[in-house]
Parts: sequence; C-alpha cells; structure tokens
Amino acid sequence: MNSCAQQSPGPHQSSCQFPRRKRTWRSVPPVCDPAADCGLANPPPPDHDLATWEQTQLARYQPRHVPEAERERYAATHGLLDLYDDCQIGRWERVGRKATRSPYTLQKEKQALRWFARFSRPAEWPDAKEWRGPSLQFIERASGQFWTDIYDRMRSELSAGTIASARSHISAILNHAVRIQAIRNWQMPHRSTSIETAVRILTPDEVASIYQALTRLIDVPLREAAALRTAFVVALHSGLRARDLFSLRWGNLITDSQGRGMLSLQASKTSKLQGIPLHRIAWQHIYWLACRQRGPDDAPLFAGLSAPRAIDPEGSWQARFRARLLRSMLESLGMAGIDCPIHVCRATFNERMESHRPGVARFILGHSVADVNTRHYRSPSEDVWQAVLSFPSYPCLTLAAGEQPASASDP
Repeated sequence: MNSCAQQSPGPHQSSCQFPRRKRTWRSVPPVCDPAADCGLANPPPPDHDLATWEQTQLARYQPRHVPEAERERYAATHGLLDLYDDCQIGRWERVGRKATRSPYTLQKEKQALRWFARFSRPAEWPDAKEWRGPSLQFIERASGQFWTDIYDRMRSELSAGTIASARSHISAILNHAVRIQAIRNWQMPHRSTSIETAVRILTPDEVASIYQALTRLIDVPLREAAALRTAFVVALHSGLRARDLFSLRWGNLITDSQGRGMLSLQASKTSKLQGIPLHRIAWQHIYWLACRQRGPDDAPLFAGLSAPRAIDPEGSWQARFRARLLRSMLESLGMAGIDCPIHVCRATFNERMESHRPGVARFILGHSVADVNTRHYRSPSEDVWQAVLSFPSYPCLTLAAGEQPASASDP
C-alpha cells in the first residue's frame, strides 16, 4: 500500500510528503591572518629584464603628448599653426588616426589653417610683422563668440562649402590639441550662427547651356575644349572630384567581364581603390575624345587641363587656366555664382542618382556604406551597374550625328 495513504495529512501539510533535501553551504575561503606570512611580506624580487624591456618599448610606444610641466609655456608661445607643424614633424602625436594620410586631406588642413590665420588677423596689426594667429593660451580662454566672429568674417569672401570645410578641419585640429594635452578645452561656436550649406545644383537648362558653350569652343578651335567638354560629361555621370577627374589617365579606362566601360582609380582624398561604372553617354564621349587625341596609357586623359605629376595638380598653371576659362564662360552665360563647376557637377550627380536609386550615389562617390567592404568598391555589384545604366541622362548631351563614333566598345 502507498505510504501516502497510511498517514492522514495535517491542516498545513500536503497529501504526500517527500523527504527534504539536506541544505549545503558554500565553503568560505579562510581569512588570511595578518600575522601569518601569506606571500605579501616577502614579495619576489623585481625582474630587471622585464623592467629594461618595458622601458625600451615605452620609448617607442609612449604617446607623444605635451608634458604637464611645459604645457603653460608651450600654450603661451605657440599658436594653432605651430602646433600643427610640430605634429607633422613628429614632436607630438600626428593629427588623424591613420598611419598614412592622403595629400588631399593634408592640403585641406593647411588651407583651413591659412583661412584661420587670415581672418583672425587684427586690423591694427603691423603689415611688416608676421601674423600666425593667436596663441593656444588665448584659444583655451576665449569664448565661442571668438569662433563665431571668425566664421562671420569668412562669409564676406568664401563660399558656404569652403567655410564648412574649414570649420570641420579646424575643429578636428583643436580636438587633437585637447587629446595631446596642449590645451585643456576650447569653446565651440554658438549654434545660433550655424553656417548655411545650401547645395548648388545644375538645372537641365544650365547643363544644356554649358554643353553648347563648350561645343562652340571646340569649333573656335581651342585645343583643350574637346577634353573640357568630355570632362564635363564624365563629371555629370560619375561625381568625381576635380582633383581625381583631371588626374585620370588613359590606363584608368577598363572594361568588366561583360565589356562594360568603367573607371579604375585611387581616390586622392580617401586613398580608396574604386571601380566606377560609366553611363553609355559618358563612354561615348570618351570614345569620341579617343578618336581625336588618344595617348599612351600613362598619358593624361584630359591633356592640358591639369598637371597630374605636380605636387599640387589643382595649383598648376594648367588648372588655373582651366578655372579662368570656365569662370569667363559661366559669367557670359549668367552663372557667375558657381565657384567650382566640377564640384557642382558632383552635387548634381549625387542629387539625381539618390532620387533615381537611393544609396547608389554614396557608393559611387566613395562614402562609407553599411555592409560594404573594400573589395566591393573595386568591383561594383550588378545592382550598381543596373542603376548606372538606367540612370536618366540629359538629352542635350547626346553626340551629334557627325560626332557619333562607329563603335564605342574600347576607347
């Protein structure tokens, strides 16, 4: 018979009683007696070999910050330009987190510092005395209104995009100064005077006017006009920066496994290897240019419009000639407000491609995209190709009947 049936349950007992488990307690580690020797009273001797190795490695890997004993003196006698120069020669930690930085980024940082020195110069400062900007000590103590006044002065001479770029680079250098303990902190500009960064976009009528004006220059004839018109069409279909566009060589033109034309280059600003698919209209214009002035693979694609071998291609006399030519042409067309036509073409491509296929423009322009690695930038996917090939081009950019090449498969 069941044992549960032999006993009648009490008022506070269940119908069936099971034997209770014996409670076990965790063992508590014994407390070390201070009077006893637990290994702390007689520590092991120091390892001299380890100490020597650590000192040697610290001489190589220790961050190069401004020492606390020298910080006040350094901040009182050095400005932002001096700090940047010291970082570049290796006295302090270099600006930026990458081991190697592109020359384009270094050029933009130096340009931003020149703008800062120019617009922070007092009106009563002697002309014969050099001005390199206020000291780091002043920057540390000044309020945000100081930076607001400087950016307000820039508005009288610089475009909104140039001011935004200078502001971004100056802020990065100031944050680096805080990181290496050259200054303790700095005050950001007031938000109420944020810089307006309206993007200039070319309308279809403006594109047609510029294209017709460049075609008339070819009929003059002007030797560089053919390359300039082709560069204008390629910029509208690729969004390349001026430095990358006019540094292209004939060897940068390649075809994929299906024979479709594309550009293979290394971006000057990001040092990223990119493969950019080309629209059929852009490829036809390149083939038309190849029929006129095809050069070897290492020759510039747009000859006479830049000096790719120069240290600063956009500062060469060829680039200045191109800028003067475009500026005078745009003024004659009533578009004097466009400072950099190629940059406006880049913004126009970004706007139209994002409207056509969202996300593809960021990929082609080389911006960071989620789930996209370096290999993807070199080898565009089929979705990117379809977005580029179906991209609505401008009807005015179609070559005339007399300019149509017999075959545009291999420039």
